[in-house]
Amino acid sequence: MGSLAEADTRETPEQVADAKAKIEPLSARLLRVMNKVKVPLEPEEGSPLARLDEMTTPFKTSELVISNLNVGIDNLFTFFRYFKKTNELPMLAHYGLIRSAIEATSYGLWVLAGKQQAAASRTLRIARVDQENARKLFKALGDSMWDTDEMQGRARERHDALSGIDSSDVDKSVQATNIILAVEQHFEQRAALTGLHVWRSTSGLTHGSPAAMVALLERAPDGTRTSRMVWSVESLETAIENIEALLTRIEDLRIARPRPRGGTARVPSQR
Repeated sequence: MGSLAEADTRETPEQVADAKAKIEPLSARLLRVMNKVKVPLEPEEGSPLARLDEMTTPFKTSELVISNLNVGIDNLFTFFRYFKKTNELPMLAHYGLIRSAIEATSYGLWVLAGKQQAAASRTLRIARVDQENARKLFKALGDSMWDTDEMQGRARERHDALSGIDSSDVDKSVQATNIILAVEQHFEQRAALTGLHVWRSTSGLTHGSPAAMVALLERAPDGTRTSRMVWSVESLETAIENIEALLTRIEDLRIARPRPRGGTARVPSQR
């Protein structure tokens, strides 16, 4: 990896100070989200999200996307709690938290970006994959908590009942890279980094990639490597943008509104 591996790549004290000054406002943004989710987010009867639940039960869309939201919140809350106690970044641990927050919230945004039939299809595709993963887990543990074949069959039945959706779509792969890329088009402008940029970078560090270590950790002349404050804070902000966007989407779709005359109400696309 040549001279880059041996260079002094430390951020300046000014850069570190500017980035650290952004952490408290970002923490406040997460706190506002957490205060909002103290109120139950279950959909109102007749709302777009409730209609999606009717189409996907027992794999309710609302339960899926609220779970996605809570995963994102818990990961970032853990980071901010650590930083408040230590006033420093971990070497690597926070990258896994950021990665998980980006991935989970992207799944929720992807599901809710589709119109009603498409959103139901995406929910059921994820459900089928979840049940297949559960089957493999139960096999490894030597104990089955439920019949995963039956649950996959129910996901297929619900999917077959959707209109305007090819039945074979339920078997389409659900890949994080494609989902995160698709979600990015719904953000008109990011404060710093794209979700895909952050997810790919943090994935490399999470996997212990030597190339990612060299490229994304700063290096002192004595060879010591530490986390980059600027890059970490920019990545945090991207994850919070995802969390805020998903909460807004859920709040919008969980409210019952009168159906427009002359047509069927649809789940609006996420802008």
